[in-house]
Amino acid sequence: MRPKRSPFQLSFNSGLRVVFQGAQVTSDGGLFLVRESDQGLGANALLAGHLADSRRGKNVRLPLFDLLRQSIYIRLAGCILIDPDALWCYETCGIMHAVAESRRLAHGRAEAQMNQARGILVALVVVSVLAVGMTGSAGAQLADSQTVRVKKPHPLHTIYVANLGADSITVYKTGNKGDVKPRRTIVSGKSSIAYPMSVAVDPHGNIYECENTNPGAILEFSHRHIKGDPAIATVTGATTGMVFPVGMAIDTSGKLYVVNSDPYVNSVEIFAPPTPGTSDPAPLATIAGGNTQLSVPVGIALDSAGDVYVVNQFATSVTEFTPPFSGSMNVAPTAVISGANAGFSNPAGIALDQAGNIYVTNQNSSAVLEFAPPVAGGSNQSPIATISGSETDLSNPVGVAVDTFGNLFVSNSASDTIVEFAPPVSGANNLAPIREIDGSRTGLNSPQFLTLGR
Repeated sequence: MRPKRSPFQLSFNSGLRVVFQGAQVTSDGGLFLVRESDQGLGANALLAGHLADSRRGKNVRLPLFDLLRQSIYIRLAGCILIDPDALWCYETCGIMHAVAESRRLAHGRAEAQMNQARGILVALVVVSVLAVGMTGSAGAQLADSQTVRVKKPHPLHTIYVANLGADSITVYKTGNKGDVKPRRTIVSGKSSIAYPMSVAVDPHGNIYECENTNPGAILEFSHRHIKGDPAIATVTGATTGMVFPVGMAIDTSGKLYVVNSDPYVNSVEIFAPPTPGTSDPAPLATIAGGNTQLSVPVGIALDSAGDVYVVNQFATSVTEFTPPFSGSMNVAPTAVISGANAGFSNPAGIALDQAGNIYVTNQNSSAVLEFAPPVAGGSNQSPIATISGSETDLSNPVGVAVDTFGNLFVSNSASDTIVEFAPPVSGANNLAPIREIDGSRTGLNSPQFLTLGR
């Protein structure tokens, strides 16, 4: 007899906590531990802000986010998907032995978002468990009398973009779409912005703008900046070695990495965090010379290990350099992506995801290329994925950034837009953006490089 359908709601005793005593934990299938990790991370709350429900009419009997949370916990408890409408749950350590209904999602985007979100949440929970050093069948083995404490991550939820045509930096929230006004705007005037090419944000939220001038300049603005406020620090002058700089990145210690695109310079300059006021400091390190293979470098990005990745527009290549960085360095790259297989066509922006995959924008072909981490020495490697085609709305893309969920944000300098894509799959992807910021109110005007921050 087919069981009667009824909405299923998973609940937990809010008074329960995972407590470890003598490196022992009660066997419960790990669900309490998962719940504790989820609470500490705020993973469900993060996902809720990124779900857009495209269902209509009778399909909306239960909120999409409630279905997602229910589906995640049921699967972690040992459920098996029998058909699209029902989940048959096998007994797992006495937690549950019931039949649970999972409402069919509307076809199209809502279903795709749910599948993506399930994977993200499970991954976040697993990572959080590993991060606090837990092992064992129940997922835990800590010192005596310890209670699980998981630090809540800070998602990258703010977009910063340099507008060459308006001499401005505009700021938006991730999730914005359409003809929206910027959350904040840093403009010329008291701010003295001119020829902005790139933007970076330090761990404190302060904003750095790089100007394509000779000598080049870096302006720092407070994270509490109000429209018209002057810069709190300026780095410029002959001693800096900056000549028509373009791309800029910042590491977790606040050091600035700037590429000089002038073909007679071709260098990466690394600076200590700037001091208040105007200064003309010498760089801590300079990567330059024939061995470096730098050739009109424009885009720059850092990975979690501190390696530097540079896009070379004239050589149509990506070069990787490995720390430590000090003094004058005419060194060969650790790895190179170049050659016909790479498919570069006037490359510009570069970003890395948490797995080390590399994303590069192609201005001439209006495409975004994804590469696996390069091998040491040199590599004529092909992209593992490409975003291009009529559905993408890519138009002379320059900047690219990746959030913690793997979504891509791309600035289009020809169409004055910012487009957001879901993580691409292998091969060619003629993807429609999941969101797009465009219109006269956005303040976008020849947008160049962009970055994400908190």
